[in-house]
Amino acid sequence: MKKSILLLLISCLAFGLSAERIVYEANDFNVTAEELKEIRKIPEFNATKFRNPREIPSSIDNSQLKFFPPIIQQSGGSCAQAAGIYYHFGYEMNRLRDTDASATTENEYPSHFTWNFLNRGTGFGSWYGSGWNIVKKIGCPDIETYGGSFDALGDTGWMSGYDKYRTGMNNKIKNTMSIDVSDEEGLLALKQWITDKGEGAESGGLANFAAGMSLDVETLAEGTPQAGKKIFTNWGSVANHAMIFVGFDDEIKYDINGDGQFTNDIDINNDGVVNMQDWEIGAMIIANSWGTDWQNSGYVYMMYRLLAVPYGEGGIWENTVHVINGKSDYFPRLALKVKLSHTRRDKIRIYAGISHDINAEEPEYGYYFPIMLHQGGNHELAGDGYGDEVEAGLDVSDFADMIMPDEEVKIFFRVIEEDDYSNSYTGSIISFSVIDYQNNGLETISEQNNVVLNNNDATTVSVTAQIKGNAPVVLSPANNATDVSVNQILTWENTPGTESVSLYFDTVNPPQNKVLDKVAPQESYIPELDIATKYYWKIVNYMSEEDSTVAGVISFTTGLPENHIMAGDGQSVNIGLPMDPFFGYTYSQSIYPASEINSDGIINKLYYRFNGKDAIENEIDVYMGTTDKEFFTATNDWVSVDQMTMVYSGIYNLPAEDYWYPIVLDTPFNYSNGENLIIAFREKKDGYYSNRDEFYCTETGINSSIRFRSDNTDINPETFDMNEVNGSLAEYIPNIMLEITEAPVLPQAHDLIITEVNSTQQANASYIEVYNNTDKVLSLENVAMEYFNNGSASPTGTLELYGSVNAGEYFILTRNQAAFENKYPGKTADFSYGLLYLNGGNDALKLVCNGNDIDFFNAADDNPSNWSDNHLFERVDYLADGKSLSEDWRDMGKNKNGTPGEKNISDTPETVDNFPAGTTEEFGLNETDELPAVSLTNNGSYAVENLSVEINRGKEAPDGDNNPSVKRWIQIDADNQPDGVTMRFYYKDSEINGLDESRLNIFGYWDGTWHEFPATERNTSENWVEASGIDHFSVWTLKEADNTLPVQLSSFTAVQTSNNFAEIKWTAQTETDIKGYSVYRGVSDNIAESIKLNHEIIPAHNSPFSVNYTYEDKTVNVGETYLFWLESTENNGVVKTFGPLTLTLKEEDVNEADIPKFSYLNNSYPNPFRISEERNGKVVIKFGVKENDEADVMIYNMKGQRVREFNDYKPGNHSIQWDMKNMQGKNVKSGVYFYRLKTNTVEKTRKLLIIK
Repeated sequence: MKKSILLLLISCLAFGLSAERIVYEANDFNVTAEELKEIRKIPEFNATKFRNPREIPSSIDNSQLKFFPPIIQQSGGSCAQAAGIYYHFGYEMNRLRDTDASATTENEYPSHFTWNFLNRGTGFGSWYGSGWNIVKKIGCPDIETYGGSFDALGDTGWMSGYDKYRTGMNNKIKNTMSIDVSDEEGLLALKQWITDKGEGAESGGLANFAAGMSLDVETLAEGTPQAGKKIFTNWGSVANHAMIFVGFDDEIKYDINGDGQFTNDIDINNDGVVNMQDWEIGAMIIANSWGTDWQNSGYVYMMYRLLAVPYGEGGIWENTVHVINGKSDYFPRLALKVKLSHTRRDKIRIYAGISHDINAEEPEYGYYFPIMLHQGGNHELAGDGYGDEVEAGLDVSDFADMIMPDEEVKIFFRVIEEDDYSNSYTGSIISFSVIDYQNNGLETISEQNNVVLNNNDATTVSVTAQIKGNAPVVLSPANNATDVSVNQILTWENTPGTESVSLYFDTVNPPQNKVLDKVAPQESYIPELDIATKYYWKIVNYMSEEDSTVAGVISFTTGLPENHIMAGDGQSVNIGLPMDPFFGYTYSQSIYPASEINSDGIINKLYYRFNGKDAIENEIDVYMGTTDKEFFTATNDWVSVDQMTMVYSGIYNLPAEDYWYPIVLDTPFNYSNGENLIIAFREKKDGYYSNRDEFYCTETGINSSIRFRSDNTDINPETFDMNEVNGSLAEYIPNIMLEITEAPVLPQAHDLIITEVNSTQQANASYIEVYNNTDKVLSLENVAMEYFNNGSASPTGTLELYGSVNAGEYFILTRNQAAFENKYPGKTADFSYGLLYLNGGNDALKLVCNGNDIDFFNAADDNPSNWSDNHLFERVDYLADGKSLSEDWRDMGKNKNGTPGEKNISDTPETVDNFPAGTTEEFGLNETDELPAVSLTNNGSYAVENLSVEINRGKEAPDGDNNPSVKRWIQIDADNQPDGVTMRFYYKDSEINGLDESRLNIFGYWDGTWHEFPATERNTSENWVEASGIDHFSVWTLKEADNTLPVQLSSFTAVQTSNNFAEIKWTAQTETDIKGYSVYRGVSDNIAESIKLNHEIIPAHNSPFSVNYTYEDKTVNVGETYLFWLESTENNGVVKTFGPLTLTLKEEDVNEADIPKFSYLNNSYPNPFRISEERNGKVVIKFGVKENDEADVMIYNMKGQRVREFNDYKPGNHSIQWDMKNMQGKNVKSGVYFYRLKTNTVEKTRKLLIIK
């Protein structure tokens, strides 16, 4: 139906007056065009909405149900709110809660709570829809709370008191709908609604309408049903009164045309059509708000035909009725408590907002409220006789739906005063707080109080609060993350009860591109990402059509590929740099400050960002150089190419796509960051492209570039006199990306180490393995391998090497490449040494650089040892010179295959499947007499499973501090942690690293700190240190005892107790002059954001022996992840911090007795999983599959590669124990993993962290 009225305000005068007037003053209602559009978007209820409807009876009167409140006598023009709130909303809430409206005023709802906001302070009329909008957002108090009667505050009073508003928040409207009743189908829908709301309910609904009230009411004739009762057969032409339909009766009859019969099939209005406008049988039942003395004790009938008769010709307003659904059990999750004052209330409006950035000055999201919205007329804030102060409660639970659990956010409250042209009115924000009902009603009070309102301006107060929100939890990437991989998977956790999910993903904020649109619940998405690009994304969870939760907009920026830097990030185009395809030829130079490049090394690739409007191809030359120029001073101030190097000459292909396009340099450029980088770019192919084909540039504010463009002249800087070439200056640089690799350095002694020599039985497959034992790229230029045949005094062969070798990598020399590859499939040697034929005897090798000795195999020209051909030798001392085959090398035996390009057999991880209590295991080799590198004795009470030990020689341990270690470290991993191991750690003299052997202790590294285990025994002759009481496996090394430390911890752990508390334990090996300890807990890795758990310091024992401490945190929540720190305080006030530890409290098990009603996926346990700590060696994943569903569980790594899968689970509750192995049966590495439940109806993903 075409709607002809923008908005209706109904001025309803009390019964007894001669007339009422209709008001169409939409402008006086202060509704914007956009708000009017929203009003017109009210969805329609019709037959398509029916769900299992009951049969419609011939008559029904819902006013006779206990849910309907008593008939009232309205005051002033409050008819719309009497009909919409007192009658309709009151009935709906009682119907939903099965309560008796007449039993108590707690079951009735005041018309004047909403009307007094809407009546302009003069008793003016209103629209029931405006009252419903208030109840939707604010709620509605019951009459008992309001003051005892529906008009307790007169026509002007505004309710004050937070508790009253809080009570009202429980009473809300869920949604509103319209029903077009202009034809029989509409009447059927209305009758179905009144019967059962179209859903088979035991009781139906009511319907509001407006009409032109006429005082001429007819009487039902004798002999007809309900004879003597009053009935409306016609309405006035202008709607001026709101009422409510409470029922219908198909038997009611009235002879409209006076022909003495009652028909529905005669054209009584002579319009040539028989339709509902011609009906004389059937009527609606109306309840009015003019008291019980009016008509049928406050009720009246209305002919069905008036639903269809056009409005203005006797029908109801717009031939439309409006209906509501209430919320039966709504409780607010988050609310604002505000107290404010003002001397003229129609000059203000109020607003609330939220920001996820606690330092923000403006909210990211917010809205105005439907109360105090320039309302109430020329009165003080509370109304005549009530003063200028109001304390109100504002439900902002939708904010909680945007906040992740325990997220700290900033909440804003704002009062805007307008149209106070003489600045004659005053007001203030007296107090403001936010109350989190999901956290036991925790109130956070703003420090801003008694803030005077700015005249004709906005006044804002705010408060920062940690809210227990229920928005989807974003897992990765974190908000504002940088250097994010282009292979990043978006992951999140949906709000419980989510039925569908939408995902917005874009490069603009807020994101507009909807990549998932109300799909079945899933918790991950794999986007297509570009490098160096900022993205924005937002997750929306839908629990129903009306209820949703929204995660705040998350942003992240993708990083650059490894060894890449970017200079310039602007978005300017049409600058003509580095070339201008619209011209035939271009020559340009651009200066990039050294501070912008900020890197030394070899430039291998140069990238430009092209907008990709069209595909183009050009012939170009590129030059690079350095200059002390910071900018160009004149149009001919070119830098001579004599000072630069041509690094590329060739074709530059640019596809029709906005992206970075590389130029692989013919001659890599060695750039030192001391001077500015200058790049010259010559476009030398005659050709024209569109002026829309451009490169992205960044404005610099100085003349950073100079350019020459021509359709006729090709500038060759090597032949032109550039002083004669006038270009144009530009305060821009083209955006570039450079691949810069570390400039190799020449090796020194012990930098390159010969680690393996194998003269196998297949001589042609013999090889020499060399290892870069530094953290730098080493140049092989001027490096040579010298071969000394059978003890010769001078080299009998020399192999000149070339290229470079990266830190921690190997290169291989072999006699014959093909034979080597055949012997070691999948391996490729880097050099062939041909005549360097190693065959035992006194053969020797020497690695030299510029004539300096780097390393040896055998003593070369200095009394070499004799050795047997076809033997494999492995290096066991990386820091000796390699001359002694007996001390520096291990003879692995005859006809042995080595491990070219990998760790030597002596150092590769050795695994023991089961390490029982009371046994000893030895790992690695320290000397050729087969002393181990480490021995472990299990003195505990249980076995350690899948124990793995890896030896690392010649370097200090990673995660180093300022205290040096020996140049050997050991990585120990296991499925579970021990409860008492004795470790004997061996070392070589060359690895002592200048430390005092008599003070060496064993140190282990975990939880971000080194843990010292004092030696129980040392043997400086055999080079070992032994310590007991080790209860953790990780990285181990030897350091000097720190006798100055007041406290030395050997253990610091956090576990979940059977009561679902967090138990923090630590063991102090020694304590000296310690006052005590404090425990801190947080949800991020920033200790500054944590809270101190113990109010009083935990006293220290200051014992020379080990002491165990325990602290139990009872304030944690199941399903949450926490970080814990321990702080020790010395008597002199010095503090030291240990940690953090991460603990996720396992959720309670789902009842496994029944098939779940919905498919679910629980948090895994333990999470994070510590490879070296968890005793069971498995991750438990619990999930449920609902009826008629089937499920698979897949595990993925960060790259999105499937690691493991578990298939074909039937309905029921299930538990998977993942043994941390992939589909090939190999143990997975530490890192971030995702496990996904996929059924026929849902897809859910959760995150699992595996750490050492």
